[in-house]
Amino acid sequence: MSLTKQQATACKRASNAIANASLEKRNEVLRLIAQGLDEAKDAIHDANVKDIDDAVQNGISNELIDRLTLTPDRIESMKEGLFTLIDNRTHYEKKTNNRGHEKTDSSLKTSALR
Repeated sequence: MSLTKQQATACKRASNAIANASLEKRNEVLRLIAQGLDEAKDAIHDANVKDIDDAVQNGISNELIDRLTLTPDRIESMKEGLFTLIDNRTHYEKKTNNRGHEKTDSSLKTSALR
């Protein structure tokens, strides 16, 4: 099995586990991803610079290169987006629970990480 196929399989297993996890566990996973982004931001940026150099040499369009470029600000924005997702989901759950509605965690699973 190729590395790409192994990674895709691992991602699929992880997505199923996350979809079936509690809100607290999903938030923990999102925090860990954000922490990983922060810890690896320099390595991510350095690898992206090499990828972009290869893309330029292979004649990839400037528009696509712009979309693929991960600047430090874009990496930070990705991390902030994860925390926004955590805050919004937690706020939604509290707001729904405070209204007395019977909202199960499973009703939120399909949109948890979109």
